[in-house]
Amino acid sequence: MSTQNPQATLQQASVIDIVTFGYKAGLKSIGPITKLILPIILMYAISTTCVYTISNELKAGVQPGPIHWALLIGMGILSVISWAGYVYLSYPIARYVRDAYWNETAENLYSYLIPRRSLLGCWGIGLLWAMMAMPVGLVGIIGLLLLIVPGVAVFSYYYSMYSLLIAGYLSDPDRGVFGTISDIFALLKGNFWRTVALGVMTWLIYACMSGALIGLQAGLEMLQEFSPSLTRNLWFPLAYGTLTGVICWFSMAVGHGTVLFVMYRYLFDLRARAQVAAPIDMATYQGRSNSSTGNG
Repeated sequence: MSTQNPQATLQQASVIDIVTFGYKAGLKSIGPITKLILPIILMYAISTTCVYTISNELKAGVQPGPIHWALLIGMGILSVISWAGYVYLSYPIARYVRDAYWNETAENLYSYLIPRRSLLGCWGIGLLWAMMAMPVGLVGIIGLLLLIVPGVAVFSYYYSMYSLLIAGYLSDPDRGVFGTISDIFALLKGNFWRTVALGVMTWLIYACMSGALIGLQAGLEMLQEFSPSLTRNLWFPLAYGTLTGVICWFSMAVGHGTVLFVMYRYLFDLRARAQVAAPIDMATYQGRSNSSTGNG
């Protein structure tokens, strides 16, 4: 990332400025994040291509043989590995974004793949938020059915909170999971609608950017329905698998990475608003990429 004044990212800002900062920083960091996730993306694309090809052959009436079953089992295992890697890689991406926010990324990019003590805390936050998914989803659906705005507000707030908690925890892992949750909820008092607006704007930009890719994938699926013979050509499963891999890459590199940049900026906006009379000490948050000074 280009050099920036870290002190400027500790000041109050409008929702538009926060989202703009996050997307600019996220797009500048696509290269390093792509290097971190590329092996998993390739495995996911290969397994999808193979499974899609075999499925088309079976639909065309080809009798499954030992090779088909061996490939299906092998690709199933590869899919599980790539899925597990997809879940795990959200952690090194989050750590990289935290350090890139301060312009102090580790010299060895792949060191972010090595788990640190903060991994358990991130998993703990993820587990707590997963447990909240069903009740929040129910409330959100009811809100959408009764009045659209309450449902959108619930989903947007929930969407923002997870990434904000991850950003808050990794900015200072010594506070622990419950200390971070307490800190974040205290900061969010009086900022409900700003958080909702931030979540809606962040999601809408991502949806518009990813819409073209999802539209292409839907087009290929429609083409399969209208012209099954065309899909038996080698180019079709290769195109479908490649596009699936690109969508997976986009969701991680642009979706997860960019949202975290937005939330790091929002985190320090909230802290600046809460500590107007007491400037934030940058030393508390910097130096996390140094193994001798940080545990995250």
